[in-house]
Amino acid sequence: MSPDFKNFIIGLLNKNPSERMNWPKLLDHPFVRETPEEKTERALLEENFTSWLTSGIFTNSSMVDIEMEKLVADNPMKSDGHQEHLNGSMWSN
Repeated sequence: MSPDFKNFIIGLLNKNPSERMNWPKLLDHPFVRETPEEKTERALLEENFTSWLTSGIFTNSSMVDIEMEKLVADNPMKSDGHQEHLNGSMWSN
């Protein structure tokens, strides 16, 4: 357990409310605060994810509907309402 994490937990679990870490202090604590490297990495991940979402993979909803219909047809519902799984996975065919 890192010293920053220990300090963060102690600040949260302080029995005395006036000594307990409050909302603004929590956000600025070293355990929670994002480093410049983490900010850069998060921005890159967000950019890549947004690019992936807008790449056209999800634009053809009829293709998604067709694939879902195939899954349901290949894996009928049991009487209890749960999807029947083949070989432990509904994705294996």
